[in-house]
Amino acid sequence: IAAGFSAPVRYDGVQAVMRPFREVIAGALQITRPGADGSFFPAQNAALHRNLLDAYGPQDIRHLEVQPE
Repeated sequence: IAAGFSAPVRYDGVQAVMRPFREVIAGALQITRPGADGSFFPAQNAALHRNLLDAYGPQDIRHLEVQPE
């Protein structure tokens, strides 16, 4: 996992599963979310999560239906 996203390619000969863009963003938001106490681990997840929410807030991701190419 890099930057809150699953790697877009695999090197073990298995084809990567293509998922709808909305699912990718929702997954990244879940991966980078704060813990129960509000802290982020690792700390860099705070910036990633904030940037994802700014770009694709919960209201916006429901409307994203773009398929990856």
